[in-house]
Amino acid sequence: MLDRTLITVPNAALADMQLINWAKCDRMLINTTIGLRYETKNDQLRHVLVKFREMLHAHPKIDSETVRVRFADFGQSSLDIGVRIYALTRDFNEFHAIREDVLLRMSEIVKESGSGFAFPSQTLYMGRDDGLDVARGKTVAKEVESWRKAGKLPFPRLAADRIEQLEGTLDYPPQGSVEASSVESQVWETSEGLSTEPVDEDKSDRKPPSQKSEDDS
Repeated sequence: MLDRTLITVPNAALADMQLINWAKCDRMLINTTIGLRYETKNDQLRHVLVKFREMLHAHPKIDSETVRVRFADFGQSSLDIGVRIYALTRDFNEFHAIREDVLLRMSEIVKESGSGFAFPSQTLYMGRDDGLDVARGKTVAKEVESWRKAGKLPFPRLAADRIEQLEGTLDYPPQGSVEASSVESQVWETSEGLSTEPVDEDKSDRKPPSQKSEDDS
């Protein structure tokens, strides 16, 4: 034990225990959550996500195929980024060294993005509160009332025809992303492949057997 005490385990209890042999592990899991401040803009968040992924794919002690970095949740006081990766080591001390290095690099990336790490706090803004947008509030209230009068209030769920109308209308992967460009090129190649086969010019000049020219009559 860490406190240098000696623990005796009866054989009967040992037989029912699940034992983890760390020496047989070919890689070790690093699973953590990075919380950014809520003031972080969406594009700042995207920048952090991309730089995290680039750093982890470039790290010689991280299994590139296992890199998973995603905006995971709206935390109680933070925008949560879930990080799940594997360190390429069997040694527990080296594992902690790799984890430390990765976290320090992440800290630098967050700093360079202009964001910051979140922490439980209360923010007091000294200034006039402009309140809610009254005009927009009235607009959406009228829209909801129109749904109600038309008998189309979408609660507790959306109508089946509305779901059918909406299905697949959002752009995903997002427009401008690498994967979106790849999908568009695949669609283009597929559409090209569906075009009619080229006409054989020699065959096109031939007349069907049933037709005779004026010279043959």
